[in-house]
Amino acid sequence: MLTVDLIQSAVLGLLAFLASWAFKLIWSSLKDIQNEAAALSKELRTDFARKDDTREALKDIKDMLSKIFDKLDAKADK
Repeated sequence: MLTVDLIQSAVLGLLAFLASWAFKLIWSSLKDIQNEAAALSKELRTDFARKDDTREALKDIKDMLSKIFDKLDAKADK
């Protein structure tokens, strides 16, 4: 015969099982997200230029263009 204690133990066991299963799903999803973020971080470092690097490169290009325009203006004045 089922007693109240047996039913309570079965319900608590089932709840503990479901809670641990949900925790495992959340934990594995979190690990997957962390792995994807690490892979994306590595990809960003290798595939894209940093803002500082592009700023320096653009400054050099602007300086060269400024010199070219100055030379063109000097030639046009002659």
